[in-house]
Amino acid sequence: MSALIIIARVIHISSGVFWGGAVLFVNFLLGPSVMAAGPDGAKVMQQLVKRHYFEIVIGAATLTIVSGFYLIWVASGGFAGPATRARWTRYSNRAASTWRGRVP
Repeated sequence: MSALIIIARVIHISSGVFWGGAVLFVNFLLGPSVMAAGPDGAKVMQQLVKRHYFEIVIGAATLTIVSGFYLIWVASGGFAGPATRARWTRYSNRAASTWRGRVP
């Protein structure tokens, strides 16, 4: 196993755990607390924006998705293996081309 695959796995797993934890934290702990604080809750959210919290979470999500696509690319032999001939892949390709405005 090459060092690049190990690095991609570490990035994928660690950023995915961070992303998931950040989303759960905001939805189940921070959000209700900010709502309960009333007008003062806006100050908390402003501080999060100042500290680039949401940009960091979006960055973790991007790292998770990009490293996941890389790992799938490596595992499928450059999107040429059996995984790319699977039924779900054909349907997702059809959906993506329809979304781009081209009917397959």
